[in-house]
Amino acid sequence: MGESDRFVLGRIVKGGIWFYGTSLINNLSGFVYWMIISKIAGSSVLGTTSAVVGVASLVNGVLGLGIPTGIQRYVGRAIGEKDLQEMKIYFWTGAIFSLAIYISSAVVLFTISGLGLSIGNITPQMFRMASLLVLLGSGSPLMALIIAHLRTQVLFMAALLGGTGKLIVGITLVVMGFGWIGATIGYAASYLINLMILLVYSLEIAHPLTRPSLTHLIEVLRAGLATWIPSVVAIAGQWLSVLLIYGFSNPSATGRFYIAFTASNAVIFIATGVLSLLLPVLSGMRDHRRRITDRVLNVALALSTPIATFLIAEPEVVLSLLGKEYIQASMDLRILLLSLIPLSVTVAVRSLLYAYGDYGKVTVMGLSQNIPRIAFYSILTPIMGSIGASISYTLGALTGMITSLFYGWKRGYTVDPRKIVIVAGIPAALTTTAFLVFPACWLATLALAAASYPVYLKLGVITVEDLREVVKEILSRHVEGT
Repeated sequence: MGESDRFVLGRIVKGGIWFYGTSLINNLSGFVYWMIISKIAGSSVLGTTSAVVGVASLVNGVLGLGIPTGIQRYVGRAIGEKDLQEMKIYFWTGAIFSLAIYISSAVVLFTISGLGLSIGNITPQMFRMASLLVLLGSGSPLMALIIAHLRTQVLFMAALLGGTGKLIVGITLVVMGFGWIGATIGYAASYLINLMILLVYSLEIAHPLTRPSLTHLIEVLRAGLATWIPSVVAIAGQWLSVLLIYGFSNPSATGRFYIAFTASNAVIFIATGVLSLLLPVLSGMRDHRRRITDRVLNVALALSTPIATFLIAEPEVVLSLLGKEYIQASMDLRILLLSLIPLSVTVAVRSLLYAYGDYGKVTVMGLSQNIPRIAFYSILTPIMGSIGASISYTLGALTGMITSLFYGWKRGYTVDPRKIVIVAGIPAALTTTAFLVFPACWLATLALAAASYPVYLKLGVITVEDLREVVKEILSRHVEGT
């Protein structure tokens, strides 16, 4: 691997570390949030709040129209070409159009709540709170701009302050007796703080505001729509699990599953967060795209797989922190974590194909992952509850990976199966050994899972040169594109 390749790898991993730190803060603050609220008000409050968040997330997914991805694509290209004016036009065109849609849709949801309409177990009051989250969730174009510049430390700061605000506001309101409404307002406070911080930094990066361009909007929408339909289906594939359990079971069961789902995402995002940063970087490159994709995939999986295997062996270590009742979600967490490698491969190939402009293939990849997932939800969740939802989620990840591998191969990119086996097999063997030899000692399992990292170095899954470049870039204060 050449010097420029290692520099790009270092930039992506450095950005990915801040990006994962953002996810970690979000998940950690959420974990503490729900741990305290569960102690105060019980898991039913958690379940109802997660249903409201699910409704808002589904609506936001539909409203996005793929604009954030389109912004990353074209802003990333403009950065690579050092064309600051084009970068601003693409960003502001997409951001202004997106904001108008979010405001209109929030008004529609609020009107539905005012008319007293319900859908299933979703009450008018829940729709009213969802409308607030939709309005405050309009900052995705701002996040796309910051990601394209790899200034992910800004996202980390926003998550830290937003998580703190959520804890202070939400817990205070729940203690005062506002129940799930207070918990949801805590989420709204977090959204508002994030939106304000992202807006400040977006104005710094893309100042001054430029006149929107219809031509640029068409380009952003054309690029974004390739991922929009799969993205909508993907969001449905994530949140329908929560909403179906809420409908077929009860708020307490929904709360337990939501915690398992959140915990699995925290681990999976170690890999997918790094890999998602490939898109703007690859879009600004002309050469070495496949090689960079391969290296980043290897590093991302090497970082995340030992943690996943430890939690598969010892899920109760995390779940019990919220209370004994959450240990019931141990099998859900195990099954959900099995989707780590399939999802990581899919994100890597998707970023590569998107950078090449293969929008149709990106669309098919997304649909192949999430349509089967939703189909399995409708069959398995009514029969098996949360276990059925977990199985459905992981099966969708597998079907998506199969399609991704096929399209990657057609583009000349092949995932090395030997390295995948090594990355997954080493921690699996070590944690299984620890679990069998020291069944009552989770620290032994954790220690052997961590022993996977030096083994990876020894076998060349990641190299000393990779680590040196990553560390060098992490310690550097220079951020490309700023």
